[in-house]
Amino acid sequence: MLCHYVGLMKRFIKKDVMSSANSTAKLLKIDPMDTKSHAAYSRVDLGFAALEELSKLKKSPSVVSERQIMELKLQCRDFLAKMCSKLLDKCPLKYSLVRNLSCLDPRELATSKDMCLAKMKKVLHALVNANRVKGGASACDDVLSQFDEFISVTVASNNSTFASFDPNETNARVDELLHKFMANNQHYRSVWRVVSDLLLLFIELKFGRRCRTDRVVELIAL
Repeated sequence: MLCHYVGLMKRFIKKDVMSSANSTAKLLKIDPMDTKSHAAYSRVDLGFAALEELSKLKKSPSVVSERQIMELKLQCRDFLAKMCSKLLDKCPLKYSLVRNLSCLDPRELATSKDMCLAKMKKVLHALVNANRVKGGASACDDVLSQFDEFISVTVASNNSTFASFDPNETNARVDELLHKFMANNQHYRSVWRVVSDLLLLFIELKFGRRCRTDRVVELIAL
């Protein structure tokens, strides 16, 4: 969805505005309806086929005028802006919690410990603000400590299993992998309580599976 969204934005947003959005977070901060970010009508990309047709029509001024072409491009720009605005409203990545779910990616756990810990802190911040952490902020130190230990000990001991995880494989399941190494270990009881909730959302977003719980709806709005 993100690639599709970026492709549409490039059709009518100024190049310098798009170039400065060098991260997902910055990209999602661009307001598609902000006319200050819109390219001039002459630079609106209507698509190859449409431009070919316009090029043919321009050869016959009696058929289509420059003013009509301008009006068409302005209408297309407005349509693209409204469509991107709708897509943005429905995009899960605009939520901090969703953007930081990669801290549960087995490949990241195996190679980027510090990044995963930093992202888990952001996840906990969102959950605490929504009163979704048992024990509140005071419980987060235990969660982070256990998450740190999980990466340093369990993931490190099974590095090849985590590093070689391929989400494109038919039977690849993040939830099953983390459950196997975390759920039944008492040392990870606090962090598993948080991770199990996050996995419900992760499954829905990453694999498109339906979850029979309203916790996904609650979590995604954080």
